[in-house]
Amino acid sequence: MIKLLLGMTGVSLPVGLVYLNVSYPDVRGRIFFSVVALVIASVKIWESFFTSKEKKALKYHGDWTLILTSFLYLLAGLFIMSEFFILNRGLNVYLIVLGAIIVICAATLRRLSIVALGNQWAIHALGESKLFSKHILTIKGPYKYIRHPIYLSYIMDLVGLSVLFGAFYSLVFIIMVNIPSYLSRARNEEKSSIRRFGPEYAVYVAKTPLMLPRIFRKS
Repeated sequence: MIKLLLGMTGVSLPVGLVYLNVSYPDVRGRIFFSVVALVIASVKIWESFFTSKEKKALKYHGDWTLILTSFLYLLAGLFIMSEFFILNRGLNVYLIVLGAIIVICAATLRRLSIVALGNQWAIHALGESKLFSKHILTIKGPYKYIRHPIYLSYIMDLVGLSVLFGAFYSLVFIIMVNIPSYLSRARNEEKSSIRRFGPEYAVYVAKTPLMLPRIFRKS
C-alpha cells in the first residue's frame, strides 16, 4: 500500500506538471513552480520513507494513519499545483519570502527532530515496532518543547507552500482537512506510546504541549 502511494505520487506529480505547463503556457512563474515542486517532493519522499530506521519500512504495518496523512498531503499538493496554474495569480515577492521562510523552518525542525530520534526514527506510528533498537522515550531536541515536532513540520510544509504560491483556497483545505488528520495521527500514536512507555509517557504528556510550544515555561 505504501509503495502504491509512492507510485501514485511519482506519476501524478510530474504528469500533472507537464499537463498544466502545456495547458497553461502563459502562467507567470510556472517553471519556477515546477522546479520547486519536484525538488520538494523528491526530498520529502526520500526523507520520509527512505531514511526510516525500521525493518522493511516500505511495507504496510497496519498504520492506517500513515496512509491517510500521506494521501492527504499528496492531495493538498495537487490542489496547490492546480490552483497556481488555473487561477494564474502569478508570484508575489512578499509571499515568496514568507512562504520560503516557513518551508525552511519546517525542514530545519524536521531534520533536528530526526537527529534527536536517532535510531528510533520511524514512519510507522501504530502497530508492532519494526525498529532494530529498543524504544527509549526521546525528550531532547525539539521533543523537549513539543511532543510531535515532525507532524508540525509537515503542516508547516503545506502552509508554507500554499503561502509561497498564493494558493489560498488550498490553504483552507489544509486547515480544514490536513491539520485534523495530523492531530488524529498524533492522538493515535500517543495511545500506542502510553502502552509502550507507561507512566513515563503520561508525565511527558502532562508537561509538554502537543505541537505548539509554550512561550513561557515553568522552571
